[in-house]
Amino acid sequence: MAASDRKKEKIITANWSNLVSELLELILKRLGFLDIVHFRAVCSSWNRVARFYITSPIYFPLMPQTPLLMFRKNRRFFNLSDSRTYKTTRKQRQGRLGFYDYEDSWFVGSSYGWLVIFIKKLKVLHILNPLSFERIQIQLPSNMSKDIRFIFKAIISCDLCRRSTSSSSKSFCIVVCGTFQDKLGFLMHEDTTTTATTTTATTKTSITTTTSTTHLVGDGHQIYIDIICHNGMLYALSYVGLVEVWDFLSHPFPRKVLDIEFSPTVTRLIRKNCKLSRTKSYLVESMGELWFVLPIGESVKSMEFVVHKLDYGKKTWVNLDNLSNQALFISKNECISVLTRDLPEVRENFIYFIIEYWEKKTKKYRVGIYNFKEKEMVDLPEHMKSCTSNSLLFWIVPNPWIVRSM
Repeated sequence: MAASDRKKEKIITANWSNLVSELLELILKRLGFLDIVHFRAVCSSWNRVARFYITSPIYFPLMPQTPLLMFRKNRRFFNLSDSRTYKTTRKQRQGRLGFYDYEDSWFVGSSYGWLVIFIKKLKVLHILNPLSFERIQIQLPSNMSKDIRFIFKAIISCDLCRRSTSSSSKSFCIVVCGTFQDKLGFLMHEDTTTTATTTTATTKTSITTTTSTTHLVGDGHQIYIDIICHNGMLYALSYVGLVEVWDFLSHPFPRKVLDIEFSPTVTRLIRKNCKLSRTKSYLVESMGELWFVLPIGESVKSMEFVVHKLDYGKKTWVNLDNLSNQALFISKNECISVLTRDLPEVRENFIYFIIEYWEKKTKKYRVGIYNFKEKEMVDLPEHMKSCTSNSLLFWIVPNPWIVRSM
């Protein structure tokens, strides 16, 4: 064929928007949260396929999600996978009420990619999606709010995104530990909601207010340090060196079914840490197991970590020497375990935690890294040295389902 003929030949270019949905779904299975956001920005057809697929009941990502480091004050997110900082736009933030709107607001927990925020003045809990801005408002009942000075931890019993797609199960439970008579508070949400919508020039925001029934349980003599839902039960860590196991679905109110004790040595360490900060001991689910994580040391240079695993058969705690292909991410009142096998940006046996320190009479926060296997602190990589803030930093695992409303 002559050169002139080849020039006349019609050039066929690939039209990526015409890829079949089955192929796009295979790609989506292998993408992390921010990659899904970028995927949706390619074209309208990709966006439509992604929205439909990740909100369907059959969706389950093959790739584990790398925790994002969230800056409380200015709603920025640092992503370990590409060492970049992302920030929501003014258009996204405008009219979207969140915990940064209140001076007396406190971050008290994170479950399934949702934040739980306590507004002390209003005696209100906000369940906030920090990426899609969806929010559920829960007014604390009088039997809980009248004695409350502070909430130390609050968790959600199920994934609210998956719950919302099921017509048969729209109830959930929020478990709270705080200063109300040193008891556990179970807020059993019923399927009764009222929704208020606010509109600005650029955005439309829905705020759902829920009604709940409440149970306060416990003998009133325990100080609860941490709580976690695991295998359909609530595990509550107390100051006296016990982990209480509660069946929160028991009718007509939650029922304690078991006490699991720590050794006297660990109990003394728990009490010592509790005097320094009430949130310095953690329960965390790790690959179907329940772990107990205890930071030790009053300064960064002397920082160490102790990790125990629950032996379900013997009802005892077993000391761990390494994290076995896993890493931990620790915030002020939250601990997250991730499998490092498919996350090259996360190092096996590393513990990524938040350090509080003072600089010129100002409290600041930054990331610290501890090598659990070698029992030593690790120098911070260059790309993480800029992750400092005058306001709280915390880790959150993004929930891929929440991009449906972004």
